[in-house]
Amino acid sequence: MGQQFPQLQSRIKSLAPGGEPRAPDAPMIFFMGDSMMTVMFIDQPMPPGTLSIAARASRTWPGGEAALVAHRAHVIIHARSGGKDWTGALNCAQNVSVVSATLAAMLPTIGVYWSAGWAVSKPGEFIGNIGQVLAGKYSAADWFQFWYLDGPPTDRGEPTIAVLTTGLEPFFGREIEFLPAALPPGTIAHRLLGVIEYLLTNGPVLNDGDTLGVSYDEAIRVRYAAQGQRPGIPVIQLTLEQIDQKVPPKQGAGDRPLHEAQTAPSDGGLATGSGDDLKKFTTYIPLKQVASVEEEQFNECLKARFPDFHAKVTSGWRKPDISAIGERVAFDMDGHEVGIMFVNRPSRPDMVAPALRAGSGWPGAEQDLVGHQGCVIVHVEPLGKDWAAALSCARIVTAVSAVLAELLPAIGVVWNEGETFTKAPVFAESASRVLSGQYSKANWFRHWVAADPDLPEAERMIAMGTIGLKAILGREIEFTPVRVPPPIMAKRLLGAVQYLLTKGPVFKDGSVLRVGETDRIRVRHGDTGTALGVPVYLLTLETAGSERAEPSGRPSPEAPPASQAQPEPLSPPDRDPPADGERGTPSENETDKPRKALFGRRGLH
Repeated sequence: MGQQFPQLQSRIKSLAPGGEPRAPDAPMIFFMGDSMMTVMFIDQPMPPGTLSIAARASRTWPGGEAALVAHRAHVIIHARSGGKDWTGALNCAQNVSVVSATLAAMLPTIGVYWSAGWAVSKPGEFIGNIGQVLAGKYSAADWFQFWYLDGPPTDRGEPTIAVLTTGLEPFFGREIEFLPAALPPGTIAHRLLGVIEYLLTNGPVLNDGDTLGVSYDEAIRVRYAAQGQRPGIPVIQLTLEQIDQKVPPKQGAGDRPLHEAQTAPSDGGLATGSGDDLKKFTTYIPLKQVASVEEEQFNECLKARFPDFHAKVTSGWRKPDISAIGERVAFDMDGHEVGIMFVNRPSRPDMVAPALRAGSGWPGAEQDLVGHQGCVIVHVEPLGKDWAAALSCARIVTAVSAVLAELLPAIGVVWNEGETFTKAPVFAESASRVLSGQYSKANWFRHWVAADPDLPEAERMIAMGTIGLKAILGREIEFTPVRVPPPIMAKRLLGAVQYLLTKGPVFKDGSVLRVGETDRIRVRHGDTGTALGVPVYLLTLETAGSERAEPSGRPSPEAPPASQAQPEPLSPPDRDPPADGERGTPSENETDKPRKALFGRRGLH
């Protein structure tokens, strides 16, 4: 059996009972990880009608119902024990899949029926998919089924389709229902597969009211319901929403779930809302080989590198079982709960892809990831909603990630919120400077630069902004276009970052910052920035010899400013914002005018 399908041999721990010979009619019982597996050989067909409904619903096996009628015996594979959360369910599902694929390859198999999902598969396809499933490509799994229903026509008479799932309730306690939308069935299936893969990889992390970024025109709203079309079955309802073309889109795109952008506050502080405005801080650390660290080893390194931080373990922390998906460690640090997940498989492509697309990695970063075998996920939920709590979380994640990057065969560290990818030694080395208060050196954010490509280089207006600061400050920073050299603007931008991360969101609408003897920066609050569609500090650089104007045409991304740029010190605001109804000079109120969309409505990378 191990020669036919080596995954089975590597996952079996022991036979029960005691490895004694099994009677011909007795079930096979053995352990795989924490799961007790039972295999029963039944010398008669399955009960009539068991397979017919699933076979008729299958879109990948049109002749499945007729083929399955010919079966004369069947095998039942069952996982009798395992973890009680989604990771335990996922581990059980993988174990059942491995055993089923092994037996399907050894026996005269007609098909494979996954009872929890009411899904039938051709044996060749089931066997062929198992490698992807074990590598974390869960959208290839044969664990669930899509059921297509006709919905009511739209106001314009367009037909709509709704799609229900079966098979996800064992993992999350809920099925998914994609409510009627005027989309082709294949498009809806693609959207659903992206959501399912995200949930099976990260767990039940979607909250009621979240939005999933899809494209420039579309977003998917998440709602929880006690039941949907099927009585008594809790569901996650997904509703396709068209984004108003007059409103910049929410941050992000693709199948990566995002929280809905919040309304900008009027006092310069964090946006307020349901609490989702502060996302948890997450890093992904791809590993060359599967590895973990012991608690004592971690604490020794943490104490040596960052003596101000102390970890108090609350759960987990035993060496991960290689047959398991991963081992989660939880501990308390400065009142925040830190979670570390050691994963015995490569990081998902979409964990690193946004940073690679943004060009925030190093030359050869993509090639360095080829063949990596494991990853570590670090995350912290903010305790509180103010910037100080968020900054504390960012510092904790930095310290923990730096220690892991030093102890493990790490390739790099992805900072999820800022979409940055930093070489592991560089991240570990820079963490000390960051935690000493040099926040402009942090890998928490990246900055973009854009200019009008239709103008000669000497005449181009340069605009810059950040990606990643909203998680801490509730806003990004965006400099309006001005004709100054990019290195000078980069120094101003880093100076603003350093000031805000040190003192908090203190920039009031209308205030003016002094930079040196001749320059000043005027601050405006924007509900949505032109590059990302999130709340921003809109900064206008007013410097001697500079020229400010709105660019024409469609700008293109250029190389980001040099990472070696030093932050320019800022002086505190030297005036309060105008009183209600007060009119300043034309230059003071210039940014109140409607502004052109400088960059279209897509985020620049």
